[in-house]
Parts: sequence; structure tokens; C-alpha cells
Amino acid sequence: MKYVKEESSHECFPKMIRKMVNRNNKYRISLADRNLTLQSTQRMDAFILKFFGDWKKSSNGTLRSFTKSMKFFKKVRKIDIQSSYCASLKNGDLKTFGESLKRLVSLQSIMLDFHRGRSIRDVCLRTLGESIQRIISLQSVSLNFGGNIITDRGVKDLSRGLKRLICLRSITLNFESCLNITDASLKDLSRNIQRIGSLETLSLNLECCPQITNESLKDLSRCFKKLNSLQSIHLATIWGQNITGEGLNPLIEGLQRFSSRKFIRLDFYLQDDITDQYLDTLFDGLKRLKSLRFLSLDFFWNFTLTDEHLETLSERIKRLDSLRSVDIGLNL
Repeated sequence: MKYVKEESSHECFPKMIRKMVNRNNKYRISLADRNLTLQSTQRMDAFILKFFGDWKKSSNGTLRSFTKSMKFFKKVRKIDIQSSYCASLKNGDLKTFGESLKRLVSLQSIMLDFHRGRSIRDVCLRTLGESIQRIISLQSVSLNFGGNIITDRGVKDLSRGLKRLICLRSITLNFESCLNITDASLKDLSRNIQRIGSLETLSLNLECCPQITNESLKDLSRCFKKLNSLQSIHLATIWGQNITGEGLNPLIEGLQRFSSRKFIRLDFYLQDDITDQYLDTLFDGLKRLKSLRFLSLDFFWNFTLTDEHLETLSERIKRLDSLRSVDIGLNL
């Protein structure tokens, strides 16, 4: 592609879109300009847009231009937008983008990464939920809202949209460091997700969500029991503080129904004081999971771990026969 003099990437964005369309959907483009990466597949069945950092004007302008150009994307089956750490994205443009998604009648996969953008609010989740529920062709949804200022209201509106996607096979939701969501969010999310009879893969990241307690794990357990088509689960949460053995037991009961042919991954970030009883409670529950394939235990912020605890940990891990991979994080 030729360089366009004195035009920023987001300003020449619509021109690039028109050029792709004018070449009968066979044009291949790849642009890397400072913080922006723009890619499309050869037949325009996928579109990838990435912009990083606090890109004050271009990130917002690029998303706005992308939204205006959506009329060209009616046959696109996959959209991947990554804008981590872009604090300058405006709520209004994100809302307009969500409303424009309904035009993509052939869309099968959507991946939106707004991790730590600090610009996502509940209104964006509501608009997104209202938009995607009309795209009945969607099979995969991956949404990263980690580190943004969202509340239970936004999660509730989003989950209402998800439950209407009758063809949905995969859901990935990242709420890491969303400090304002509570058990009410997980209750609404669990109640709505369990209605998706086609769902095969579910991934939830609840790291550093201080208001999530044992009640959320109980709601998730009831959800897992009703998802008969589910083949794979990935759950990341903090073990200790508000989540204890009282919440682990119901969670294990919900996961026990999975046969050895299915896949479970659990990531625990351990923050409590480590004792032998603490480890016994955790591993007595994990031993009951015949489909547990991957286990991650992060002790990075825990300063009570001793050599004796590591020996006990090693012995207990050996008894988990179904494990294929173990990841241990230590603060040395």
C-alpha cells in the first residue's frame, strides 16, 4: 500500500476500506503505523483492528471511521478489535460502534479487547447487548472489559443480550479488576448463560474482583449443571478473602458432572495465609474433578508460603491424576 502524505491513519481509513471493496473483495491489506495495525483477510471475511497506548486522537478517530465504514462489511464473519490501554476512547463512539454491529448479518465471531481502557461504562455494555442479540449467526463472543468502570447494571444488560444467541458456542468474558461488580452480576450472568443450549466453551476471569464472594460460585455451579452441551470451562478467581472452602464445594459439585473427555481449567490466585488445612481443603475438592486438565496456582502476593508448604503442595498435586499441566507462580 502506498504511503499517504500528511494524512494520519484514521483519516485515510475510509479510503482504504473503499479500495478493498472496489477490488471485488480480493484485496489484501496490512498496515502498521506507529500504534495502529489494520489487517483484513484475502476475501474480506475477517477484519482485525488494533491500536495501543493512550493514542489521544487516532484511537478515537480510527474507531469512528471504522464504524462509518461498517456498511461495507455486511458479509464479514469475524471482527477483532484490540484497543488495550486506550483511555481516550469516547463513550459516545463506543456506543455508536455497538449500534452499528447489527448491520453485520453474517457475523460469526466477535472479539473486543478494551482491557484497562478506563473508558467503558454501563451504557456501552447495554448497547452492545442490545446489538449482538440481533446477530443470530454469532457463534463466538470474546469480550475483555478488565480494569474498566462497569457495575452490575452493565453486566446484567450484556447477559440479557447473550441469552438470545441461539447459535452461540463460545463465550469468553474478562472482568479482571472490575472493582464495582458484585455477586448480583454473576447471578444475572449465570441465569442467562444457562439458557444457551448450544454453548460448548465458557471462560470467565474474575481476578481482583473484591466484591465477588462464595455466592457467585454457587450460582456458577447451578449454571454448569444445566449446560449439557458444555465441553470446556476456564475459571479464574481469587482463593481466599471473600472466596473460601464454603464456596469451593458447590463449585466442585457443579463441575463433577463433566466426564473425563471434557476440559476444565482453574486459575486460583491465593491471598490468604497458607496452612496445611488451607491446602487440604483446596485439593480435597480438586481431586474430585476427573476432567481437570490445567491448574494454575499463583502465590505471588502471598508471603506466608514456606518450604514445608511447597512439599505438601507437591505431594497433593501428584494425586491429581487427570492433570496435564500445572502452573505455579511464586514470589521468590
